[in-house]
Amino acid sequence: MKALFRNILALAAVAIATQAAAQVTLYEGEGYRGDSFSTRRQVVNMQAFGFNQRASSLAIAGESWERWQVCEEVQFMGRCVVLPPGQYPSLRAIGLNGRIASVQAIGRNNAVAPVPFGPANGRVVFYEKEGFAGRSFTAQSEVPDLSQTDFNNRASSMEVFGSAWEFCNAAGFGAPCVILQPGRYGSLASLGINNTLSSVRAVVSRGYAPARVVGRAVFYEKEGFGGRSFTAQAEVPDFSRTDFNNRASAVEVIGGPWEVCNAPGFGDPCVVLRPGRYPSLTALGIDNKISSVRSAYLGRSAAVFEEEERIRNESTTKYEGMR
Repeated sequence: MKALFRNILALAAVAIATQAAAQVTLYEGEGYRGDSFSTRRQVVNMQAFGFNQRASSLAIAGESWERWQVCEEVQFMGRCVVLPPGQYPSLRAIGLNGRIASVQAIGRNNAVAPVPFGPANGRVVFYEKEGFAGRSFTAQSEVPDLSQTDFNNRASSMEVFGSAWEFCNAAGFGAPCVILQPGRYGSLASLGINNTLSSVRAVVSRGYAPARVVGRAVFYEKEGFGGRSFTAQAEVPDFSRTDFNNRASAVEVIGGPWEVCNAPGFGDPCVVLRPGRYPSLTALGIDNKISSVRSAYLGRSAAVFEEEERIRNESTTKYEGMR
């Protein structure tokens, strides 16, 4: 009887939460069971509220554009997922069950900027072999030419700490480049950068805007990455033209965050997915519903990209002048 009463209270709390504005409620157990924690404000460290890495389900209330970013590390680091309003009875499908350490509302802007850590708080450890094996090399500041470290075109796996880092195939930060969030990358083959990296730098420590992300999203017809697949390497405003409209049940996001939307033309509701493997889209409420997709960085104006290109060119010119 107590368990039934507790479940009724949990469901009632969910119903009430859906009527509030811009609020996220985390629950200790799946199906909105157990202890809960609600907030309408940014929480950089759930430990302060005694709810660090305890959530197994959650509910988000608010307008369709009032999304929340939930991350597995404090200060919005590590792997993050941006969720629209709705009920999420299990966080297993998005790989965050019992792992949420920080949350924040992000409003209409989907391009969530990394927290600006200084150079001393970040580093990258490169490994010669997949699975973090073989010789290693640690970069704690920008390296415009890895050939000076005897590690040029040799990295097959890596660990990224502290902030987002940019990795480029050419010396002097020449394209193509990939921006990766903090995390462990046991194989660089899936990112298309195995044994190709020649320069690296922290995205936020120098204050320049991140470059366009070279990446892709691979959609699968069945959960667990089964059935037919479709790969998007550029924005797709209407999936009906690809014969994959409302058919995706799993997705792999590679190289940078991607925005997936239920309506053609990137219409709401949308979800921004960080790089990772999502074997089931059911918990996100987008199973067999995706109709358009684009890189999360493409929502910015042309002026921003022009400024990025100017800064990139200045950095390249400076590097060439130092050679």
